[in-house]
Amino acid sequence: MLRNYYDNVYLTDCLKAVFPNAKLVIVIRRQDELVESIYKQSLQSWHHQGINSFLNYRNRTFEDSCDQLGLPNLDVKQIDLHRYVQNYVEHFGRENVSVLPYELLNHDQRAFLEKLAAALDVEPVYPTNNDRENRGYSWLSSQIALALNRFVRVEGDGSRLLQFIPNKPFSSILHSRPTENTFHKTLRSVNSRLTLRHFLQNGLDRVVYIRRNLISKKKRESIMAFHKESNARLDEEFKLDLKFFGYY
Repeated sequence: MLRNYYDNVYLTDCLKAVFPNAKLVIVIRRQDELVESIYKQSLQSWHHQGINSFLNYRNRTFEDSCDQLGLPNLDVKQIDLHRYVQNYVEHFGRENVSVLPYELLNHDQRAFLEKLAAALDVEPVYPTNNDRENRGYSWLSSQIALALNRFVRVEGDGSRLLQFIPNKPFSSILHSRPTENTFHKTLRSVNSRLTLRHFLQNGLDRVVYIRRNLISKKKRESIMAFHKESNARLDEEFKLDLKFFGYY
């Protein structure tokens, strides 16, 4: 996400060289939802960009990406799912590439698992329900992270001037004494919980989880408008029912 996935072709070449006969299963996600998820990931990684800066939204439009000293920076126009899938098809052959929409997993888990099993040519497995959920930051936690991330003391990052929020404060002790006695195991466990991210995800979000989009409705509509025709082509080629899931 730091460079708009510019290395996709190079990495695909590497995959082809290492696994020439691979079968690929590509799980796609609606671009507006994908972009918001990536933005939350940047907040979880201690970045503190506003959404407009992150999306290069200037003068009421999405403009080309620009270098911002290594900060996460997305050009929404580049997230062309059809183009990425075609790259894999060209390398591995259409018969070896399967595409599944993430939204199908949310809508009909059984159908998703059956399609996944068919792609892998194995019998489907239906796991028992699990109440654990890997949720991104809530709207409230995202706002708090955006405000406080610049003050988090991140190991190896000396660029922050006011680092008054500790992040894993016992890491230096654990690195200098890599033994695994009971004390160090306990300290390691405590250390992993002394982070802003742990407080927000496992504390605040468990008590108050506000489901609200960080990206406005207008921006979401613009993002999907960029990719309407491309998404339709992908749907036509792979019969994914993407229109039902709002891709176009």
